[in-house]
Amino acid sequence: PAETPAVAVTGLTKRYGRTTAVDNLTFALKPGQIVALLGPNGAGKTTTFKCILGITSFDGSVEVGGKSVRDRGKDTRGLIGYLPQTPAFDAAEPAEAALQFLAELKDVGRARAGALLQRVHLYEERRLKVGELSGGMRQRLALAAALLSDPPVLLLDEPTANLDIESRSQFHAVLAEQRAEGKAVIVSTHFIESISGLADRFIV
Repeated sequence: PAETPAVAVTGLTKRYGRTTAVDNLTFALKPGQIVALLGPNGAGKTTTFKCILGITSFDGSVEVGGKSVRDRGKDTRGLIGYLPQTPAFDAAEPAEAALQFLAELKDVGRARAGALLQRVHLYEERRLKVGELSGGMRQRLALAAALLSDPPVLLLDEPTANLDIESRSQFHAVLAEQRAEGKAVIVSTHFIESISGLADRFIV
């Protein structure tokens, strides 16, 4: 039998009044693939993520792991790790404590926080306050937060937009590891260089 797509989007359309934010978008994503949504600010990339997360109404069909987002939104959200464009952490809190708090909220055990900090190459910085971390480190901390429940699908909204070249390449290395483990990843970006060499395909 054909493999169930990790994410299947068919005829996705989202309108706000007379404005069409997403117009008849169709694509599918297999486990172990990275797809980049490429477009300028205002092109509808974040709106597409909101539809996949099932936190806004839409026309068309979105399935995650073969389940309808419209009919089973809570179930499908449990399959997704989301990294928003501006992750919210308390700047005064140590990185490990911030992640442990989120681990308790997700009921995955505090020990997972330490393991994930090693995974995203932040373990040595775990006692630094979030406000003391560089932009690249904060993005890797946010990726660790998205990975807490070990979701099969990752939605990353402009994850490298404000990073320097070195931070970007470190982030890409962590993403490549996630793909190698079979995660399906959708990355939104407004410049192709930020993800070229990593994405399996681009949706413009």
